[in-house]
Amino acid sequence: YINFFKNETNIFDSFKLEINFSEKDSYKVEHTAYNTTMIVDNIKLNLKIQDKTKTNQAEEGLLVDIDSFSLGTNIDNLETVVNNLHLEEKKLFFNLLEDDFLKKFKPEYGEP
Repeated sequence: YINFFKNETNIFDSFKLEINFSEKDSYKVEHTAYNTTMIVDNIKLNLKIQDKTKTNQAEEGLLVDIDSFSLGTNIDNLETVVNNLHLEEKKLFFNLLEDDFLKKFKPEYGEP
């Protein structure tokens, strides 16, 4: 699950995610990359956020990459597992962004 935002605005201003640095006024941030791994229920989510990322078309912007993994899956219910993984990725993505920012894009939410 990969999302790319062109550098039209500072997308970090629209994130609920905050990383505070007490001396931030002393430093000019040139580049930001954030990686974390989370577990919810039986799902591991790897979240990567990186600015100044270039696409194949040489457009520069912000990348939000979410990978999900099922822990201890029985492949007899593979379709259900894949649908649950996708749903958790969507929940995490939409929870990262401020509500006012999301409303601009008129997202449609749905169960898999």
